[in-house]
Amino acid sequence: PVARSPDATAVVMFTSGTTGDPKGVRLTVGNFAASAVASAVRLGVTPDDRYLCCLPMYHMGGFATILRTTLYGTTLVVQPSFDAGLTASIIVEHSIVGVSLVPPQLRRLLDRGWSPPDYLRTVLVGGAPTPPALVERCEAAGVPIYPTYGATETTSQITTARPATAFEHPATVGQPLLFTDVTVLRDGKPVAAGKTGEIVVDGPTVTPGYLDPERTAAATGEHGLHTGDLGHRDEDGRLWVEGRL
Repeated sequence: PVARSPDATAVVMFTSGTTGDPKGVRLTVGNFAASAVASAVRLGVTPDDRYLCCLPMYHMGGFATILRTTLYGTTLVVQPSFDAGLTASIIVEHSIVGVSLVPPQLRRLLDRGWSPPDYLRTVLVGGAPTPPALVERCEAAGVPIYPTYGATETTSQITTARPATAFEHPATVGQPLLFTDVTVLRDGKPVAAGKTGEIVVDGPTVTPGYLDPERTAAATGEHGLHTGDLGHRDEDGRLWVEGRL
């Protein structure tokens, strides 16, 4: 057996976020394990699950599916590149129960008149804001959409809304995952529910730092990792992302 410390760097993923400035993000064995557990609690997982990966594996959305299915011991089906017609066929051919998409991919599926099979349990949508109108289209088409907000620095998901929450509040990205703390700060201080500020994240899925120590120091503080994103939370802890600082 290979010894694996939870604090050992397992992967370095480069992300530019919305700044266009590449940053090397260190992610540990513990980051991935915590992310897999928290995602399973929110999305559900069974031994017979088959998850489809049609996202680039050099981005967190695609790479996370590889690590999670390996940790769960479930099946991963890999589609080399997204094609709306082919993806719809693969979901049926391989009895897919879960798939991760970005909003334009989901929109293309719906534009083709796609009706998901009953056994498709999870359509995790992230990587960019999911328009409320797209959520409403999913409700009409019977698509079990899980709008999510995440980052490479947090090993993917930070918050995720289940379908019932998404259909009731189409603009929300849901509540934080298990073990994840989300704080909204304005002028360095936490604000009350309904008030807009910077979204700051803490917990076991958060990177121990970038390759550049100075960048790490600039992005972290008392409440965790400063995302640079603006948003607010409601009284029930649901998060709305409103833009960038």
